[in-house]
Amino acid sequence: MKYILKWIAIVAILGGNMNAQDNEQVKIDSVEINNVSVPLLFESSKNLPVGDVQLIFVGGSADAHIPGLGAMSANLLNEGTKELGNVAFANRLESKAIGLYASVGLQTLSFDLSFLKEFSDESFSLLSMLLYDPNLTPKAFSKVKSLILNKIARNKDNFDDVAEKNLKSILFKGTPMAIPVLGDEESIESITLEDIKAFLGRNLVLKRLIIVAGGDLQKEELKKQLIATLSKLPVGEGKERLHFSASKEVDSIIVKKPTQQAFIYFGAPFDVVDKEKNYIAKVMSFILGGSGF
Repeated sequence: MKYILKWIAIVAILGGNMNAQDNEQVKIDSVEINNVSVPLLFESSKNLPVGDVQLIFVGGSADAHIPGLGAMSANLLNEGTKELGNVAFANRLESKAIGLYASVGLQTLSFDLSFLKEFSDESFSLLSMLLYDPNLTPKAFSKVKSLILNKIARNKDNFDDVAEKNLKSILFKGTPMAIPVLGDEESIESITLEDIKAFLGRNLVLKRLIIVAGGDLQKEELKKQLIATLSKLPVGEGKERLHFSASKEVDSIIVKKPTQQAFIYFGAPFDVVDKEKNYIAKVMSFILGGSGF
């Protein structure tokens, strides 16, 4: 049933895109902010009176010199602002049904902003507050550190997580992909508030920024809001996306845990020569995963 439902979802999504004639194709544009040409991917849709904006800063966990620093930084950004704190800031968001969340990946640090069209001004105002006055206080820092340490401890009994981490440590040995995004107890304990401030200062810059936006928005009006919101960001230094290749060496890790179930993860190098047919590999991966394999 799970497999069938996923294929139904694919058909529904494709059908929706083909029938939505009022949608524009995604167009790659740019917005000029402090003499920096920031890439802007925009898709207009009149289906619902909503907007969605993603600020994607190239850097992420791979740019952190301490394992777990990226994760701690993103979590701290979700603790509201220094002026309002976590609760008051969350109440401001909730009162207008605004979604604002920071997350970190291997090579990106992102802000996801979603809002009703009528509250676009309030949404960008709150985004600006978070960018320029994040809650980088000892109290919030201590809270985030405790939460991550607790999650690391819980993950030791999450055998899927254990198997996945060990597989990556083999396939991508010697690269940032082999290092757990959350780090470990020792690395998290070593992180200071100054480390987080330095990490954010290095990553939240215009030369690392890519903007993805869509919804019931006017592009030119959106550009004006983006310029007004982001003009205080430093120019900074750019960061190239990194590429990691899987190891061809055969190796294995066996971990014995108090469970009657086996958790087996395996992998091998797989390169798509024709990048324009990359979708075939993604469909293959979806089918294998959707079937429970």
